[in-house]
Amino acid sequence: VTTPGAKVLEGKRQGEVLQVGSVFAFTEVRNERLYAPALGGWGNQADTTPYDEAFQFFNAAIGKDPDNPMLHFGRGKLLFWMGSHGRLSVQSKNALIVMAPSDFARMALAEFGETIRLDPNHAEAIRARAETFLMLESVQEAVADCDRLVQLKKDDASAYLMRCRALGLRGSWEKALADCNQAVKLAPKLAEAYKQRGEIWDGKNK
Repeated sequence: VTTPGAKVLEGKRQGEVLQVGSVFAFTEVRNERLYAPALGGWGNQADTTPYDEAFQFFNAAIGKDPDNPMLHFGRGKLLFWMGSHGRLSVQSKNALIVMAPSDFARMALAEFGETIRLDPNHAEAIRARAETFLMLESVQEAVADCDRLVQLKKDDASAYLMRCRALGLRGSWEKALADCNQAVKLAPKLAEAYKQRGEIWDGKNK
């Protein structure tokens, strides 16, 4: 998770893609230096920081800087991860909140929506919201977000693959196949593009 003004340890460049567990992200929030473990990572130490602590960090940081889209995006990604990995509760201040995985997903949707409101061209938030809509089986909404994503990332094969998946779930086989073909054209060595195209062919011919 990085935010504007973030500093990353281990000599990594700001904004560089890092593996989970290898980064501290710092942000200046009203002159307070707070940390956000990157989805549970805690530097290179053997122990890990609980996701609850990361969640509480984002709550505190957003309380101080509510118009920072990257903070909302980070909290959304954290909530999405917890929901998709079977978490049933989250610690907030002194309360333990019990939730179903779909509740985590809906909370993540709200965070991604706020990110997009603050930064309408935030492609990764649009991608994440589309993925969350698919998790909740809201296919039409997912397709709409995928359309926006493709407009922003016309040369990104993964954007076409996500829309291909959403269109396939809607039963729009020809449009899905066209997106898979475009993904193959953009990334001819991407195995997932061929795999997904085969799945669309199977669905179309059933």
